[in-house]
Amino acid sequence: MPFVDRDESGAIVGAFAMRQRPDQEWTDEWPEVGPTVPLKVSRYQALAALMQAGLLDAVTAWAHDPSTDPLHKLAFDTATEFARASSTMAAGAAALGWSEGQLDDLFAAAAQIQA
Repeated sequence: MPFVDRDESGAIVGAFAMRQRPDQEWTDEWPEVGPTVPLKVSRYQALAALMQAGLLDAVTAWAHDPSTDPLHKLAFDTATEFARASSTMAAGAAALGWSEGQLDDLFAAAAQIQA
């Protein structure tokens, strides 16, 4: 009998053999849990996923726009890996009008790419 975590929409995001926290609910069967979003991807994986999605030019333009924070530009130009929770990811996604789900999808797609 597994215990599950749910997100704000009620979707199951985790299943555990033992209760981890008091707010987890018990269920009769093991549920299917959606894909896990990676915390980090390599530079190659990130750029390849953006290119495959047709977004690389837009992201490059945002990074090199004079109004973009210079630290975000530096991160885009020099980082060897990209973290999903970074301020650069949040700023870029906001500037380009991406939802959290779209950013998660890009990270999930990037994790599948091998050099």
